[in-house]
This record gives sequence, structure tokens and C-alpha cells, in this order.
Amino acid sequence: MSKVERDAVVLQGPPKNPLSFPRDSNKIKVPESVFHEITRNGEKINRDWLVWSATSKSFLCFPCSLFGSKQACGAGNNSHLLRWNGGINGNWRKLAEKVKAHQNNPHHRDNYIKWKTALESLGNQCGIDSSLEKLIRNEAARWREILKCILDVILFLASRNLSFRGSSKMIGDDDNGNFLATLELLAKHNKTLQLHLEEASRCQQEGKQIIAHYLGWSSQNEFIKECGRIVYGAIIKEAHMAIYYSILVDGTPDVSHTEQIAFVLRFVYYGIDKKWVVKERFLGVESLDKKKGVDIAKLIIDVLNQNDIDLKNCRGQGYDNGANMSGVYKGVQAIILQRNPQAFYMPCSTHNLNLAGVHSLESSVEMKNYFGRIQLLYNLFSGSPIRWKILTETTGLSLHQTSQTRWSARIEAVKPLVKRPREILLSLQKLCDLDLTADLLIDVKSLEKWIQSFEFIIMTTFWFKALQAINYVIVSFQSKNITLDDEMKLMKILIEDLTRLRSSWPELINEAHLVASGLASYGFQSKLVQKRTRKRKTFTKKQGTKFIS
Repeated sequence: MSKVERDAVVLQGPPKNPLSFPRDSNKIKVPESVFHEITRNGEKINRDWLVWSATSKSFLCFPCSLFGSKQACGAGNNSHLLRWNGGINGNWRKLAEKVKAHQNNPHHRDNYIKWKTALESLGNQCGIDSSLEKLIRNEAARWREILKCILDVILFLASRNLSFRGSSKMIGDDDNGNFLATLELLAKHNKTLQLHLEEASRCQQEGKQIIAHYLGWSSQNEFIKECGRIVYGAIIKEAHMAIYYSILVDGTPDVSHTEQIAFVLRFVYYGIDKKWVVKERFLGVESLDKKKGVDIAKLIIDVLNQNDIDLKNCRGQGYDNGANMSGVYKGVQAIILQRNPQAFYMPCSTHNLNLAGVHSLESSVEMKNYFGRIQLLYNLFSGSPIRWKILTETTGLSLHQTSQTRWSARIEAVKPLVKRPREILLSLQKLCDLDLTADLLIDVKSLEKWIQSFEFIIMTTFWFKALQAINYVIVSFQSKNITLDDEMKLMKILIEDLTRLRSSWPELINEAHLVASGLASYGFQSKLVQKRTRKRKTFTKKQGTKFIS
């Protein structure tokens, strides 16, 4: 034990003895006389050095345990430490003699004097040891406050996914990043942190190297690593307490074109408030270049083994509908099912619904043309700051491109067309006053004619209602508390809504007529234009060239 540790124990003092003690092998209680000494004049003095150890179930001498040494007790003799357990090595009736003999031991007296001297030196406000201990305590309290401020800033930035470092590492610089800037803000209300930053800034300006300031990137990473280790350990502890779990896995390439596989555990946990709650915990991200089902399944098993999570307790798998994940023979779910038949596979409902929308769109040429023109409208205005400014000033809204991965998000692309069709048309007409290329001018005229058509009004009215229903269900599917029963109910409601919408074409046409009549002064049409049928040319020897419609 170092001197600093020993001084801390001395200041803390010996632990209080319990109210009751165990009996020995003869069922004899501990005699009360061992806890005090009666002098010749009848004075009763407590033996404050005699303490009970609940761990070793034995009586110990507090000062001898702190200041005793092997050289003092000799080889094989530790009687002055009073390591006494009457229930194993004897009985409590001999304890009084053992305590008295230990008290008369010269080594015990020396250690007792050392204990009281150290306590007096550390407890008083005078003396070299006391002053040194006070300086140590003040310095420890100062660093504890500084590190607490640094830790709070790191947790704040990390929880909001904000960057730490800037282009400069100098304190007081405008480009020193969020970490140092936030500490400078806190220093205005914390004198200890302010003095620390001033000292570090003075060393930076003078070119000196301060011993330790904990403001560099290495200290930040160390704090983040330790916090992540604590959070990770809490997640694994919750998973072990829950026993049964489901695993959710998905992969996507990052900016470096490396496939990143994300792992999420889903389980039911008995919380602190004594309620069963559904938990979804992010387990980690692993890089994997291979995309075959065998390789991904091996990675899942390895991740579970690394975290001491038994695959036999898995009760569910959740992946997308890719062939490498959902394949019935070589897919990940099939390989996991071979090892654990109770790990049932449930495809991602959101992904299923998204695929249904994509496939329904691909089945109709008119639908593909509709969303293609919406994307063309977005590209036209977003391709130039001047054109985008004309759009925002005229409509007061922003356009959105059609999402390729989250199909229900296309409602954000349809909303501006529902709310501001007249203003969008005026924005297109204003673009004609700009110096546009021939191709852009053709796109402007084509989009202007398309927006004024009755077909545009019908399609916009229909898709806004359909996408609203789909988007509500998909957002509900992403809730961590949703169950399979709730999912089935939502799907049933969605099918009913889409069926009702599909059978209500007369009402949709009437609504579109009302919208077109209100916009008739801006050139919006109220009738569908009859498209010319394409004629097919055939040739026969007797009749010559003949056109058949």
C-alpha cells in the first residue's frame, strides 16, 4: 500500500463493527469484554483498533493491518495481526486472551502509535504532513472538476454526433472546433476551468509543453473509448438479463465504399421502474467485403460469440429481402435456422412495403412518367442558385427529389405540387426570362405544359392520398415498441384504405375538376386530352401499303 492510499484509509478510519456476530463451532457468542479494557482504577477504555472483517469472518487489528510488515512479525508468525476466527481455529472463549496478548505485543503498540500520530497529523491544520495532504486533496479536487467539465463536453458532442476538432488547436482561436469552443463557454462560469484554460493557452503561445491538460485529440478519444466501453458493457448486461433476444442486421457501403454491417439486439427487459419494456440496442458495426449468405452468417455468429451471447437463446431474425439474407437454402436466415430452429426469420416489413411500392410503380408507364417529371422538375430548379431563388421566392416552399431507397418518402416530393401548383407554374414561366440553353428551355416548356394538364391534377390528387396512407404505416413500422399484432392491424387498415381509394375514382375525378376549375384562369385544363392512337404500317402484294390503327 502506498503512502497516499494508507493516508486515505487513516482518514476514513476503521469500519464500524456489526451489532451481531456469528457463533463459533460450540455455538458460543462473542464475549462483550473483548471490545473494551478495564484498567485498575475501573476505567473502561474501548478497543478502537479491533475490527470485524465480514469477508474473512475474522477479527483484525486495524493499525497492524496498515503499518505491520513481514519483517516485524517474522517467518510464519503473524500473531500481532490478530487474524482470529473462533468458529474455525478455536472458540470465542479464548478470544479474550488472544486480544489481551496482542495488545501487549510491542509491534502492536508501535503500530498503534503510528496510526494515532498519522491521524493527528492529517487531521490537524498544522504540520508538514497535514499541509502536504491538504495540497494533495486540493489538487485532486481541482483536477476532478476539470475532468468532469471535459467529460460533460465530450458526452454532449458525442450524443449529438457533432465534430470535435477544428482546423486549429489553439485555445481562443475561432477555428479551434466545437470541443475547445464549448470549454471556453463553460469557463466563463467556472473559475477552475478558466484558470486551467489560461495556463494551457499561455503554454501554447510561449511554445512550452504543459505536463498534462487533457485537451488534445488523444485524450478525447480515450474519454470516448472509456464511455463507449461502459455503455457497451451495460448493453451486454441487459441482453444477458433478458436471456432471449432477436437480432437485426443490415448493411450499406460508407463513403469509403466499404460494406458496413450494423448489428442491433431487440429484447424484452425488466426495467428499473419494474415494467417490462421492449429494448433495441445498437451492438456495433463490422466491415465485410463479402456479401454471400455464408460469410454474413459467420460474421453474425462471431459477433455473438465475442459478446458471450448464446445463439441458442435467439428467437428471431430480422433482415431485408435480399437473396443473400432471405434465401431459403443459402441465405443467412436458413444458415442460422440450421443452428437454432427457434430463431424464426421475419423479413423487414418496411422493406417489404417499400418493394411493393417500387414494383407497383414499375408496372405502369404513366406512373413512371409522373415521378420522372417530378424528378426533372427538382433537377431543373436545384441545378442553379438563381432558379432555386426564383422558386423559393414565388412558392415559399422547397422541392424534394424522389427517394430511391425509401419509397414512401416520395410524399415530400408530391406535397409542394398539391399545395402550390399555381406558384410552381409561375416559377416555370419566370425561368423563360433567363438566358437558358435550348435543352433547358425545352424542359421548361414541357414541364409547364405537363403541370397545366388535367392528367397532372388527377395523378397528384391520387398519389397524395395514397402516399399519405403508406407513409403513416411505414413510420409506424419503425417504432421499437410495435408488435406483430399491431403490424398486422396496420397492414389490414392500409389495404382497406388503398382498396377504398382504388374504387373511388368518380370522387377523385370530381375533386380534380374542382381544383382545375379554380385554376382555369392560369391555363389549367379540366379535361383529359385524347391521345392519338399510333398507326401500324403493313404491306401486302395485292393491296399495297395499308395503315391499320
